[in-house]
Amino acid sequence: MPEFRATQPSSYSAVLPPSRLLATQLLLLIALSALPYLPSLKYHFVYDDDVQIVNNTSIQSWDAVPSYFTSTLFGSDDRTAASNFHYRPIFFLWLRINDSLWGRNSVGWHASALCLHLAVTVLVFFLLRRQFENSWIATVAALIFGVHPAHIESVVWVSGATDPLAALFLLGGALLWLSGSGWKNSPGRIGSLVCYAAALLTKETAVAFPVIVFIYALLGVEKTPMPEAADGRLASGVNVRAALHALWETVPFLVVTALYLTARYAVLRGVPTQVPWLATRDALLTAPLVLVFYLRHMIWPFGLSLFYSFPVISSPMNMLFWLPVAALAALVALMYTWWHRSNESSIPLAVAWCFLPLLPVLDIALFQRDDTVHDRYLYLPSIGLAIGAGLLLHLSTRALERSRRPRLAFTVAAILITILAFSTIAQSAPWQDNLALYTHASEQSPKNTIARNNLAAEFVKQGRLDNAGPIFQAVLLDRPDYWLANYNFGYLNYRLKHFDLAEDYLHRAIALNPADPDEHAYLGLTYFHENHFADAAVELRTAISIKPAGTGYHIALAIVLLQLQDLDGARAECLEELAYHPDNPAARGELELIEQRIAKRSELQQ
Repeated sequence: MPEFRATQPSSYSAVLPPSRLLATQLLLLIALSALPYLPSLKYHFVYDDDVQIVNNTSIQSWDAVPSYFTSTLFGSDDRTAASNFHYRPIFFLWLRINDSLWGRNSVGWHASALCLHLAVTVLVFFLLRRQFENSWIATVAALIFGVHPAHIESVVWVSGATDPLAALFLLGGALLWLSGSGWKNSPGRIGSLVCYAAALLTKETAVAFPVIVFIYALLGVEKTPMPEAADGRLASGVNVRAALHALWETVPFLVVTALYLTARYAVLRGVPTQVPWLATRDALLTAPLVLVFYLRHMIWPFGLSLFYSFPVISSPMNMLFWLPVAALAALVALMYTWWHRSNESSIPLAVAWCFLPLLPVLDIALFQRDDTVHDRYLYLPSIGLAIGAGLLLHLSTRALERSRRPRLAFTVAAILITILAFSTIAQSAPWQDNLALYTHASEQSPKNTIARNNLAAEFVKQGRLDNAGPIFQAVLLDRPDYWLANYNFGYLNYRLKHFDLAEDYLHRAIALNPADPDEHAYLGLTYFHENHFADAAVELRTAISIKPAGTGYHIALAIVLLQLQDLDGARAECLEELAYHPDNPAARGELELIEQRIAKRSELQQ
């Protein structure tokens, strides 16, 4: 049976005492892994950082922490948002801690994200040290993980910390479990369960961990040794014993999984379900292509983008279905043959880390259209890549020792790491601000409607209204049922004072998604400018009913009510605005004017 190698001194590390060698390797690993990401410290909040961080009042008070465990990711402000189907209280707690430390200082947030990634890289190193005799192999393989460009989205985008945070807990759980000696009186094993629970409460893909534990235990790579047959492979009788042992080791993690799923169901069952935009059959036909996409980006991490123009396979006769299936079948056959002949435990472990965390994201019907694949989903699978890289480096050095050139493998690895590091620096540059990010995404994926919509919306934010109009029109030509583009184009026309067009497209947006408060608010403001005050009041009240704390909603309704001669109602709305936003000077000024008019009315009545 393949054995999990313990760390042993090697010819490359004999010159240093063990403690000093470890310190040297850790310093080198941390410093070199940090270098490609240092430019990100000056980057701004981007993408949906505004929703998750900048405008998220839920992370601005410690009093809200208990609600993280009893509500969806963003509470109940937008019950149809895809993010509301996430139950991630530990991630929310991470946001709260960072908010208490940095507020709205993006430098601090980026520094925390980088430190989190470095901590994960260190744990990858310790996992690899348990597997490879040469600790420098563990260092180099962990460094490949540390500088890999596929991690840009998870490290440079501060709201992408879910994957590194989940990886931190999963790796901690794996190391604690491996250091244990059975479930009786083993603090390490109990700690591994706590870490796994924390990982589940950080991101859903952590649910793959029990299967990874099962594979580790089946291979006998935990501390407790398993008997072997004479030829080094498991005999058939021992296979049963190994499987039962692996199941015994896995059961506690399955219990934690069941408790998590129960809690998740209790919290999310009140969230309305969304109709999938893609049939299950088409999602299954597309899954092989999705898997090949991720494997390609893991092995060849170039041409990365926030969004991709990804095709949907709707027929089994399509070559984009059969070619990935054939490629994956060949890969499976190759890995199995290699493992069968070499008996290297690293092979199934690398495969498990690579593939199992990807399984939940292969069903693209779970995501929004044109938002189906993201490189951040490669963060956990890259642990498997690091294991595979370590194995290749181990085999290469062993083969080159015969020709007395064992350092050649490390030289090649150093060149590869340098290329990956410079690629990370170059490909992270678009993440510096939204305009650069969406411009790059639109150039890389010109057919992606979300990338183009976001670019046009950013033009509107910057006051470049003339640049935004043609982009929105092109997006709506491709996807007339895209509610956000309809809303954005309606808002653009409101800004341009084209109130007839604004009314038309805001109506379309509401018909497609009636649960967004802003579309009702701006339709109400459009009616106000068209002197339809009663209709304006109806839409603004609808916006308030969806989001009572919406900035400006109550003061806008107050102004409309003034046109309807409802002074008392207008005063009440000003007071509501100040209750939610006490620093709003417009609401305070309007309230003073209204109270003056009420006082005059009282004088006239007397």
